[in-house]
Amino acid sequence: RWPMKEFFPNSSLMEGGLKQVYFKRAIIHGFGPWNQEQIDFSDGFVCLYGKNESGKSSLQQFLLFMLFGLPPKQRDFYRSKTSGQMGGRLILADAQYGDITIERFDGIHQGQATCYLSDGSTYDENWLIERLNGFTKEIYESIFSFSANDLQMIRTMDARDLGEILLGIGLT
Repeated sequence: RWPMKEFFPNSSLMEGGLKQVYFKRAIIHGFGPWNQEQIDFSDGFVCLYGKNESGKSSLQQFLLFMLFGLPPKQRDFYRSKTSGQMGGRLILADAQYGDITIERFDGIHQGQATCYLSDGSTYDENWLIERLNGFTKEIYESIFSFSANDLQMIRTMDARDLGEILLGIGLT
């Protein structure tokens, strides 16, 4: 439905002990240009592409916001101009806990996450951090994100350097 050009794999968050956790769905109440939208990740590999300013980077930042939070000044940048609420929900499929719904809104609990399990249990930001087991924003970005600048750098690499990068990607 959305013409975009970055991808968010529906693959396992494998670092830090998260072996079988997958994105299922994002429910965005307001984040940058995204308002009252749902994005389904359950069909496998998801490729989003599009023109500049179509919301690709904002969607990536929404996923980071849901998993790791954002400082208040960074949240201000993504505050929607048309929605009263900044935030939403990210639903994960987890082999150990079943579905985990991470809910995070800017004006509630100072932007801290609340996590809901399919059995009705509710947990706070500390539980999420513990569940992430050392999986940080930096690790996430190094595995699942790349920018236009990163793609441009590939053109200047020799075959050996590119081979080492591809081997490294394959090992993660």
